[in-house]
Amino acid sequence: MSRRLLLALGLVLACRTPPSVAPSTPEATPPRTTTAKDPLAERLALLDERIDRARERLGVPGAALVIVREGKPIHIRGYGERAPKQPVTADTLFPIGSTTKAFTAMLVMIAVDDGKLSLDDSPRKCLPGFKLRDPEADAAITVRDLLTHSSGLMGTDLAWYTGALSSEELVSLLSEAEPTAKLRARFQYQNIMYVAAGLCAANALGGELAALIWDFARPNLDDQRFGGGSGPRDHP
Repeated sequence: MSRRLLLALGLVLACRTPPSVAPSTPEATPPRTTTAKDPLAERLALLDERIDRARERLGVPGAALVIVREGKPIHIRGYGERAPKQPVTADTLFPIGSTTKAFTAMLVMIAVDDGKLSLDDSPRKCLPGFKLRDPEADAAITVRDLLTHSSGLMGTDLAWYTGALSSEELVSLLSEAEPTAKLRARFQYQNIMYVAAGLCAANALGGELAALIWDFARPNLDDQRFGGGSGPRDHP
C-alpha cells in the first residue's frame, strides 16, 4: 500500500465520530443510618454521673432527685443505697427536715393574701401570749421577723427536740430566752420562731396548724410518697 493511501486512510479514521458510550454509573452510596440523639437525655445522663460522683466523694449513702418542668416530672432518679444492698429509688422516703418551713411560710402568706394578717403585724395580733425577754425587741418584732431568723435569739432547739412540750408551750418559753443579738442585727437560725409563725397564721385563718398545712399541701402530694414525722418532733 502506497504511502499516500495510508495517510488518507488515517485521516478518514481520525475524522470518524467515535461510537457513543454510555457514561459509567457510579455505585450508589448506601444511606447513612444515624440515630437521632436527644440533647435533654444526654444532659440528664451527665447530670446523673456528676451527682453520683459528688455523692461518693462526699460520703453520702443515698440521694434522690426529681426535676419538674412545666408542672410535669421529666427526670426521677435514685442514687446510692439507703441500706446495704437496698438501692435508693424514686419511691424511697426521706426525712425532709426543715424544708417544711416552706409549708409554714406558705400558710402565713395564705393568711396575708386573705387579708387576715400582715407581715408587718406584731405576732401578738394572732398570738396574744407571745413575748420576748428584751422589751425593745418585744415591742418591735413582726411576723416577718419570725420568718427571716432575725429575732435576736439563737437556737432554742433543746426544748423543741425533746417533744415533751406542745407548740404553744414552746412559744411561751421565748420570754425566758436570753437574746444574743439585737432585733434584725444578725441572722440566727430559729426553729421556735417558725412554730410561732405557724400558730399565728393558723389562728388568723381559724384552724389548727398541722391540719391547715396538710389541707393546703395535700392536693399536690402523692400520699404514697409522703409521710409525716421525721424525728422526735415534726419540723416546724
